[in-house]
Amino acid sequence: MQRFDLNQNWEYLESSLQNPLMVGMLQGWKKTSLPHDYAVEKARSPEAATGLDEGFMACAGLYYRKSFTVEPEIIGQRFWLEFEGIAGITEVWLNKKPIAKHNNPYTGFWVEVTKLLQAGDNEITVYTDNRTKPNSRWYVGCGIYRSVWLHMASAVSAAPHGIRAVTAALDGSSAVVEVSTALTGTADSVTYELVDAEGQVLATAEGLGTVQLAANGITPWTPETPALYTLRVTVTANGTADTTEQRIGIRTIQVSSKTGLLLNGQPRTMKGGCIHHDLGILGAADHAAAERRRIRLMKESGFDAIRAAHNPFGPAFLDACDELGMLVVEEAFDEWVMGRTSFGLHVTFEQCWEKDLEDMITRDYNHPCIVMWSTGNEVEERDGTADGFAWAKRLADKVRSLDASRPVSATACALFSEYGNRPAGGTTGNQALNMAYDTFAEGRDIWGPGTAPYFAPLDVAGYNYKVARYAYDAEKYPDRVIYGSESYPRAALLSWQGARDNVNVIGDFVWTAWDYIGEVGVGRWEVSAEPRPSQPAWPWLTANCGDFDLLGRKRPQSYYRDVIWGNDAPHIFCLPPELVDKHLARLSWAWLPVQRNYTFPGCEGQDVEVNIYADADEVELLLNGRSLGRKPCTEAQEYLAVFRFAYEPGTLEAVSYKNSVETGRDTLATASETAALRLTADRPAIAADGKDLCFVQIQCVDAAGNPVLGDQREIKVELLGGGTLAALGTADPKPDRLLPFAGPVCPLYDGAAMAIIRSEGGAKGALLRVTLGELVAELGIGFTPVSAQSLPVHEAAPSAADLPLGTLLENEKARAVLAKVLGPMLESPMLAQMKSMSLKKLLSMGGQALPPEVLHALDAACAGE
Repeated sequence: MQRFDLNQNWEYLESSLQNPLMVGMLQGWKKTSLPHDYAVEKARSPEAATGLDEGFMACAGLYYRKSFTVEPEIIGQRFWLEFEGIAGITEVWLNKKPIAKHNNPYTGFWVEVTKLLQAGDNEITVYTDNRTKPNSRWYVGCGIYRSVWLHMASAVSAAPHGIRAVTAALDGSSAVVEVSTALTGTADSVTYELVDAEGQVLATAEGLGTVQLAANGITPWTPETPALYTLRVTVTANGTADTTEQRIGIRTIQVSSKTGLLLNGQPRTMKGGCIHHDLGILGAADHAAAERRRIRLMKESGFDAIRAAHNPFGPAFLDACDELGMLVVEEAFDEWVMGRTSFGLHVTFEQCWEKDLEDMITRDYNHPCIVMWSTGNEVEERDGTADGFAWAKRLADKVRSLDASRPVSATACALFSEYGNRPAGGTTGNQALNMAYDTFAEGRDIWGPGTAPYFAPLDVAGYNYKVARYAYDAEKYPDRVIYGSESYPRAALLSWQGARDNVNVIGDFVWTAWDYIGEVGVGRWEVSAEPRPSQPAWPWLTANCGDFDLLGRKRPQSYYRDVIWGNDAPHIFCLPPELVDKHLARLSWAWLPVQRNYTFPGCEGQDVEVNIYADADEVELLLNGRSLGRKPCTEAQEYLAVFRFAYEPGTLEAVSYKNSVETGRDTLATASETAALRLTADRPAIAADGKDLCFVQIQCVDAAGNPVLGDQREIKVELLGGGTLAALGTADPKPDRLLPFAGPVCPLYDGAAMAIIRSEGGAKGALLRVTLGELVAELGIGFTPVSAQSLPVHEAAPSAADLPLGTLLENEKARAVLAKVLGPMLESPMLAQMKSMSLKKLLSMGGQALPPEVLHALDAACAGE
């Protein structure tokens, strides 16, 4: 089976659904390439139907269309179109014929198009509408936000997602891989080769059923050694051979309450974070380069596991996790029968749950990064409501029927019955519902018995904000394996200690590792005498609770997590003078609003608080060379030392000590006014393939190079040479200026912004120019050449028939050619109204096409021949 990339050169148009014959007459089409999220091109609005749940992002009905050419020599093969993900209620046509409908924005779908694909030009048309709101508790996306592919195979081949490999035995560097293949017809033989990264064949086997490949010299897949291998599967039928390649990793997974999680027989406690699928200022557009960058940054920060919340993520994400080494818990649903939003997936759950599970597991079965499936996130049925206990078993049984090699989980937070038992004077709302308080300590255990039937059919129980129960439940439910599926940032140390110190707990996953669009204000705070901050409203955009912000920059809580995960070095953060001694009303997802900033003009003499995170016997703080004393900073002090003193501009320096020996230093200086813009690219060069991305951090700095966080002026970005500006934006969780992420202007936030550059096929590079007032900064970005291949499926070559009809009619020679074909129709008033439409689109409306000789004559006429 061969795969062809159909992601370049699409057109799109905002519209309501039209009669298919009228689509070609619509005006105003724009060009784009996939993946594409239309919402980042539009300014947000306080009236947006997405509201707080989706950060007031735009929603729309959209048409997409793409033409591509199929060479005649491959007609006779079998073909499938694959759509990895479309955000909306979707319909698809190929060559004017309807071929598919799909409603789940998170699952991909395949459709066989063998009988509809034709030699020469073909056209895909997609209509998707995501305006039925509310339908999600977080931002979904808008448009074809994942990739589209055309697959080709012989008459008999491996079926789509038909190859299944599992590690049957592993002993050091020797392994047995068990493989089976579903076929599209009757084969004479199926042969298998296991190939390493250097192309060496390690094992072979043949058989029409399940076979085993025994190999030596393999490297088991782990986050530290993410070794990948290729299964080469050749199906032969009627003298024709068809080969499909499937990438795999070789590893084993075991869980038990006595040993915890064993990966390849070795125990490990997952250092995890939950994330949603959006990619910040790119919106939901699932760029492979953005996924790789996110996984790389998370790994560099110590994470080795991700909970994909609360839906199947795209192949680009899972490929990055496979390649870079990141464990994944993949989750199917946020709601079952009972809804959590008016038009969420609960509306079709009872009709679609089996198909949704099949789509997720069959597609993702061979990803070694996936160590566990989750059937639901704290669903309303967790207390047995709406036959919830039966549904828990039904879903778990279905998952095991599709994959018996991985454990099955689901998560639960507090029950509504606990809500009425909260302490007198306790807070109200969702925080109280999820908080760590639990009645078991008072001898009135409500949650344990109430969720026992829900967890009974599962291999692993996901505890959302229930760290207080870990040790208690190890005794009460001795066979239960637990993972901290969500934990508060403010309880980072307690949550990690709970996972680290209880063998029945296999990991801790903070909510969240990366900030996300929607579910706004989860991490909000405000100065208030009230116990809770007020409800969020416009212009909130993000949850504001991630270890990383929307641009992928570490926030203070991430540096604290570095310490509890073993990084001893000190880190300085300051609580601004205006917040010292103030009551800060904040939810448990909100970190103390400290800053990596020691610049407070006009606050000289006022108290400032400095928080130092470190794992040290002592830390010393110096101000302009003077020691302000030493304080202990061990686990007993929660790795935190707080110094309070009168603010004076200058330089802070923290020094950490163990056994009286210095172990690290950190400095933070007062900044002056902005003197320059510092542009920093994540890579010096990117591939010139039209898909790769370069992420450029834009930061105001003073003459000494110190970041100037107080500069909030507007920047302008220009891109010269090749490439396109994919996005421009900031990490502001509640931006109040109505600007889309598509640029080219942007107000700074904390003196910073980010520009994301998409490469261009064939271009040599780009020059990024950023202007702030009188300041100008430039950065060159190289594009590495990519060798072009001659493929039997390729972009449709432009011709005279693609020109607007009006342009052709203005050319005397072209008009003469058309006159011979169209005759009196050429003077039709109706035709005069369609001069902006291309001749090809005009003819396709009626299912017609010009003969090749006429097309050649038009091309010659327009070329002046």
